Amino acid sequence: MAFSRKRIFSILVILLLLGGGMGWHILKNAEEGPITFLDYSYQLEEEKDSLDLSYIIWACACANWLEIVKFPQTENEEIQAEDCLFIEAASAQNLLPDSLYNSQQAIRFYGSFYQQPGISRDYKKPTSQKPEAARVFRYDRFKILQ
Repeated sequence: MAFSRKRIFSILVILLLLGGGMGWHILKNAEEGPITFLDYSYQLEEEKDSLDLSYIIWACACANWLEIVKFPQTENEEIQAEDCLFIEAASAQNLLPDSLYNSQQAIRFYGSFYQQPGISRDYKKPTSQKPEAARVFRYDRFKILQ
């Protein structure tokens, strides 16, 4: 069965239109940037520290923990994004319960910072947006403060 050039051309146009529409659908629903192993930090600082932090509810995919001492003291002050950080549990047994993420309670974390900014392995993306790298504090235990 032989096809004429005109018929082959018509079939190709239809396939391109269908494929282009599917391609647009895939691009439209794709993540802006998946988090990969290249986004993680790997070298911990030797110095151990404790940080008193509270969770920040941002309307974006961002580092979302802030030291209590860096919270604005007056209504004219604003939280600076560069002061926010990620936290990361040293083990699955030390994962922070989900209920504490939105509680805005003060929590003391014990651990150390990674040497380089990155994204926490524990970070749950609220949107398709990829967060910018920030300081990551890896904790081995935590305590809820009153």
